[in-house]
Amino acid sequence: MSKISIKINGASHVPKFLQIEAKVKDLIRSKDLSIGSPLPSIRQICIDNNLSQETVLRAYQKLKENGIIKSETRKGYYVINDNVDYKRNVFLLFDELSEYKKQLYNAVRNGLMEANVNLKVFFHHCDIDVFESMILNSIDGYNVFIIMPFFNERIASILEHLHGKDILLLDRKDDLSEKQYNFIVQDFNTSLYDCLRSATDHIKRYKKFILVFPDTDSIASNAFKAPKDIKLGFSRYCKDIGIEYDIVREVKKMNENEVFMVIDDIDMVNLIEMSKNKGFELGITVGLISYNESPLKKVIANGITVVSTNFQKMGDKVASYIINSPRSEKEVMPTELILRNSL
Repeated sequence: MSKISIKINGASHVPKFLQIEAKVKDLIRSKDLSIGSPLPSIRQICIDNNLSQETVLRAYQKLKENGIIKSETRKGYYVINDNVDYKRNVFLLFDELSEYKKQLYNAVRNGLMEANVNLKVFFHHCDIDVFESMILNSIDGYNVFIIMPFFNERIASILEHLHGKDILLLDRKDDLSEKQYNFIVQDFNTSLYDCLRSATDHIKRYKKFILVFPDTDSIASNAFKAPKDIKLGFSRYCKDIGIEYDIVREVKKMNENEVFMVIDDIDMVNLIEMSKNKGFELGITVGLISYNESPLKKVIANGITVVSTNFQKMGDKVASYIINSPRSEKEVMPTELILRNSL
């Protein structure tokens, strides 16, 4: 049982539930309450202040929503966060920290630099059990959830546990409900098709177009979990322009007059090395397009052509959403093809 008592001023014009909330925060600031410390029971606060349970519950619920306290059966309410002065406690869940996601994360972090926000980043590595564990263990600690999902039939039911929370889907939404969730994402089908269309004069110089789309797990990359819509947009484009095409899980050989599109940067490096070993010149003998911009692709092999959204702008929009939430946000970021010497 908590030895701390909470007394409010019955004559004050400040609503009683806000006084209780402020008292708890003051006790945490003064270190009278620390992480793990139990709070007075609802019944005790009601007795000490002649209040209804509804008033105390309202105060405790607000503290829960702000990620400051948590409740458990037989344990009661206790402190889980001593960052009481943050306006937002943000749970940011990425799949991995690739080069382009570093750009995205840095843009979010920099956009929140002057904001009263506590941002914590986590990684699920496209492991559904890790994804579920992180969500379930963080429900009461945060009031804004920025989540990068992946395709798995369990995702929707896991996110249901966050019902009533402020949720933003990031980068992709797959089959998740557009009505139910806010999102800032890419389009991997039509936008890819349009980008390839813009480069048709370059692509048709080659005889065959090959998409390298990994479908097996890798310690180094989660590219095997890339959106399947990429395959749809690629196939539709190739059929429409009448070019021979193939979709392979890995590159085992390279011939003249072939152009490759890769999802995984490891495949990009392997293709560059393979072309050098064969004496092929990128952009002349063979072509190469990579998904997702990074600083390295601007300079490696005299420049790699990329299909990418602007991750700086995406991060800026996420930061704006966090600062101004809750609000409705349904945005599909534009994708562009950046033409360089490899095509």
